[in-house]
Formats: sequence, structure tokens, C-alpha cells
Amino acid sequence: MKPWTLNAKLDDVSSKMSDYPQPGSTRLDPNCLTEGEQLLFQKITELAEKHGSHPSVEELEQEWSLIVKGYEVVRWRGADLFRTTMDTGDPIKKWFFNLHLVNFLANLNKVYDNLERWTEKDRQDFLDNTDLDKVFIIPSSTEDLVTTRQKEKKVRR
Repeated sequence: MKPWTLNAKLDDVSSKMSDYPQPGSTRLDPNCLTEGEQLLFQKITELAEKHGSHPSVEELEQEWSLIVKGYEVVRWRGADLFRTTMDTGDPIKKWFFNLHLVNFLANLNKVYDNLERWTEKDRQDFLDNTDLDKVFIIPSSTEDLVTTRQKEKKVRR
């Protein structure tokens, strides 16, 4: 499937789901958390109530390890949910899925680390020259990249 076809299909599905929760509104059921995770989020909630919605840098630094641990729990629970919903029961497909998911997350972390080094001008240049509503398939290997480039050359001829 071509990326622009996928975009169109996703847009169509999104428009049909306008009555469903909005992006970012997914909630974890506290009952699905372990006792330790529940205690962690209880502490984080207490900190939020104590410091309000705009804590100082000093307050954040004091509680940084709790905040990061909470974020980590949410990320792992999200990844676990994704793995569970994508499980076909085939152990080989499961292995390949996990392989790609772990590599995706590792690559994304590298991208985020690199973005931290961008200047405001770099960020603005990227925004000015990129259609953020479009996505494309990143070639997964050198062979795919070569094949993709060969196909592109044939189309241009």
C-alpha cells in the first residue's frame, strides 16, 4: 500500500470515529497496575497536588526519579498493550514484531537525542520544509533502499 493511500484511509477512519475519545485521552485503569505501580502513581498524584500544575525546577529535580519511573511504567504498559493486540499466536511473527518494536524504540530515542541538539533555526527550517501530515515508509534495509531507488528511477524515466 502506498503511503498516501494509507494516509487517506487513516483520515477516513479518523473522521468516522469523531465520537470516540480524542487522541491522548486514553487512560490506564489503576486496577490493572501492580501494587508497587499503584503506590508510585499515588505518590506522583500527591506531589502534583502538593506542588500544583507548575512546580519549580527545584521541586521537579527533587522528585525527578519518581516522575521518570511513572513515565517508564506508562511507556512499558503501552508497549505491552501494543504487543498483546498485535499477537497472532505465531511465535515467529511475535519474535519479528518484538524485534522491530525494540529497534523502533531504540531508533526513536536516538532521533530524540539528536533533536535536542537542533537550534531553533534547524527546527524552523524542518517545519518550513516538511509536510507534517504526510508519512512514508522508511526502508528497513540496504536491499530495500536499493530496490526502492531502482523503482523510483524506473518511474522517472
